[in-house]
Amino acid sequence: MVSLLPGPGYGGHAAGGPDPLVQPEFFEGVILKRVLAYMVDAVLSGLLLAAAYVAMLVAGLLTLGLAMPFLPLVAVFIPLAYLVLPIASRHQATPGMRLFGIRVETFQGPRPTLFQAFLRTALFFVILAATGSLALLVVPFNARRLALHDLLSGTMVLNRVETA
Repeated sequence: MVSLLPGPGYGGHAAGGPDPLVQPEFFEGVILKRVLAYMVDAVLSGLLLAAAYVAMLVAGLLTLGLAMPFLPLVAVFIPLAYLVLPIASRHQATPGMRLFGIRVETFQGPRPTLFQAFLRTALFFVILAATGSLALLVVPFNARRLALHDLLSGTMVLNRVETA
């Protein structure tokens, strides 16, 4: 496996995060958990988006169409907020991630900033659109299970491991 994280460590972890060879509990099953969490999050954000669309359509009718130009903004804002805000929160995870016991950490410390969470999410959508999911194929081939958007945003997804 290739290590993609140079630089100083934090929180007792060497080389910018837990070492998969020394602390494999942080990485075991992360790929499957990420996929399942993404599916849950896609459904939940889709439900939120559908509810927001209905609300916008009602608002459009009540305002005789004046609210309708805001519909595309809702289509962008809802999924973005659904992914960014929970990752930058104290939980460091979307609802799907929490369900499967994984969280997002930074290379330098445990919690991503709001900017890092936004950057990570924006890069995810841009890379996904540009490569048609092919960029996700790098995940199994590096020791820390990093996707390209993780590497570029300085974040990683780990199992939520309780330390003594």
